[in-house]
Amino acid sequence: MRGEIRHANTSELHSEAVVKLRHKQESNLVWALIDAAKPHMSAGERNYAVVTLAAGDSFAAMRQLLRLVATKHIPLRPHIVQMCTRWLDAYVFHEEYEDLRGLIEGFLVPQAI
Repeated sequence: MRGEIRHANTSELHSEAVVKLRHKQESNLVWALIDAAKPHMSAGERNYAVVTLAAGDSFAAMRQLLRLVATKHIPLRPHIVQMCTRWLDAYVFHEEYEDLRGLIEGFLVPQAI
């Protein structure tokens, strides 16, 4: 009906809150990776990560940063590596899951041990 106000039910509000929390956690992880990799990144690499994150594509920013960290052998603290592993668990059905898992397990995890 025209002009009718629709009220969200509790499960819709909960789902929205979960999505917002997940995005905030992903954003925080991207920033942690940017901070860790910053001394090893070019201005273009930093700009790409920041602009991609600001555009709302935290997955693309994470993918780029994980590849950059692995390629340049940038050291990360163990807790950041653990956060990356937990982050990736949410994307188990994504087409790039195996590739990203390989980066984390192949380079990032041994360096953090």
